[in-house]
Amino acid sequence: MLAEEYEQMEAENGTGQSANAKIIYDCLDENSPFYEKTKEAYFEEADAIELPTDEILLQEMRGKNYPFGGNGANNFLGPLNSAGKKINRYYSKLKPYYVKESDSDNTLIFESRFESGNLRRVLNIGDNQYNLILKYDHGTTTYTQWYYFKVSNTRKDVRYKFNIINLIKPDSSYNQGQKPLFYSVKEASKPGGVGWYRDGENICYYQNSMKRKGGGAYHTLSFEVTFKNDDDEVYLAHCYPYTYSDCCELLQKLCTNETKDKIRKTVLTKTLAGNDCEMVIITNFLSRPEEIALRRAVILTSRVHPGESNASYLMHGTLEYLVSDDEGARYLRDNFVFKVIPMLNPDGVIVGNYRCSLSGLDLNR
Repeated sequence: MLAEEYEQMEAENGTGQSANAKIIYDCLDENSPFYEKTKEAYFEEADAIELPTDEILLQEMRGKNYPFGGNGANNFLGPLNSAGKKINRYYSKLKPYYVKESDSDNTLIFESRFESGNLRRVLNIGDNQYNLILKYDHGTTTYTQWYYFKVSNTRKDVRYKFNIINLIKPDSSYNQGQKPLFYSVKEASKPGGVGWYRDGENICYYQNSMKRKGGGAYHTLSFEVTFKNDDDEVYLAHCYPYTYSDCCELLQKLCTNETKDKIRKTVLTKTLAGNDCEMVIITNFLSRPEEIALRRAVILTSRVHPGESNASYLMHGTLEYLVSDDEGARYLRDNFVFKVIPMLNPDGVIVGNYRCSLSGLDLNR
């Protein structure tokens, strides 16, 4: 019944993007119009992080075809825009896209320009309602599902409505009881506070009136939420985030000089963006080499699809168990060689893709 009501609203009002709708966030916009009055720079060049200057590394990068630009040229080192500035830039800190017009301005401030974040654009359509557009997987126009972003300037006990309007799947578990994930910085900082939690009301996933260029229609995830604190920072996500940095931190913790007799790591390959795709080998390395050579190998992999972050939590627990002092873990190390690739698609995880790598390909298809 709820889906039918929303579909009727779409038919009457289109996608809800009225003439009064205002873009208040765009992660790809080089200039924010909200800084024109302040005369401040949207990007502070003093906060820019330059790429490595090691000449050998630069030559290696130049010799490869990194598909970051529209023409597919060797542009990993930074193609230039019309103003002569690099497009692929990294900054130690970023200013918000939206600037409040006054202290009484209650407009939510959105941000997704962080590791694994995904939110392309936000339109304020009035009455605390926002239409959200996700980024497609890099190099594709067919994959959107993963979302991960932050809102700030919240107001306590105010009901907000979010509509993610460019989803692809024809059906979703959101219609069977799934709820979006939330992480409140203020709630988490309280004594005994919680981290991620599921919340939301009037949740509905349905086909909207927008047509896709390649045929078919887009779908909308609509939900309402009431925040618990004023001026909070709240993260929203499709599933519990687990970033490439989280994976690196885990491997650094597990692979130490004290644990070298049971776990060792190596770089399996470099990704298109130059990140390490690491593999760990777990066995009883105190055994004689000929004994190790006779052991059966077990290969475990995870995160070929970046949006399936739950797989990383399973892998996290598996690795911690395999290197533990548990009797079962010792038996496994004495009888098997485990070769584990915890994150097969680091680039996709980093940029907030749902299924693909930077090549625009689903790596297990």
